[in-house]
Amino acid sequence: MRRKTRRMKPKGRPLVLRKGFWMFILALIVACFVAYALFFSAFFRVQEIRVLGAETLSADALREKVVFRDIPFVPSTNILLFDGEATVKGIEETFPKVREVRVRRIFPSTIKIQAVERRESLVWCQSQCFAVDETGIAFEEREGPGALTAYKEGGEAELRQRVLSPESISLVLQFSESIEGVPEVREAGITLPSFKVLSEETVIALTSEGWEIYLSLQEDAAWQTAKFGAVFQRELTAERRKALEYVDVRFGDQAYVK
Repeated sequence: MRRKTRRMKPKGRPLVLRKGFWMFILALIVACFVAYALFFSAFFRVQEIRVLGAETLSADALREKVVFRDIPFVPSTNILLFDGEATVKGIEETFPKVREVRVRRIFPSTIKIQAVERRESLVWCQSQCFAVDETGIAFEEREGPGALTAYKEGGEAELRQRVLSPESISLVLQFSESIEGVPEVREAGITLPSFKVLSEETVIALTSEGWEIYLSLQEDAAWQTAKFGAVFQRELTAERRKALEYVDVRFGDQAYVK
């Protein structure tokens, strides 16, 4: 019986002679080059942190809040590792005076921080005094009352807390400004250094002579100024103001004097 012999398959081409092998090597080289260019070369390292909009805040203090993601062996200042979300959060938590902040990368080596600071509309005092912006947010501590001060009783306040409603702020600012346009009031030298927020409906203006003006948050400030100006001109002589307690301009087209 004839014995079958196993036929040997011819050996393939050596690995080093295969096209796929060299394509893999080339791709690996390119990948290493790209990785080096992106993460290790100086080209993408942050050279400048540009701060815009900081008027009273320190630009250097804002720069210190820039955050980079940490990847082993990669330089920490690589612009591709810039963490915008963490940077914004850090700035907002550290600086209550910042109302808005935006950050972005400008390739290849610049980070831009655009900050908008809160502006003081008045000083709010309770057991402690704070500078307050037009939305009623307390953003900076004050040692005492300011040129225009609002008071409110009850509770404690903290930075970043809304201590007054925007409507209260608007009424106080508008009435303070418009009352200066009443000639008789201006000639008498009467000023309104402070306001007391009594409730969500009533604000009391405290005059420099000691008597008060009751105002409504539900009424237009200009209309209430007009009513006050009319009653001041008609009734509030210097002699009568010595015993005056308040003028109430909250209701309708009337002004009540006591």
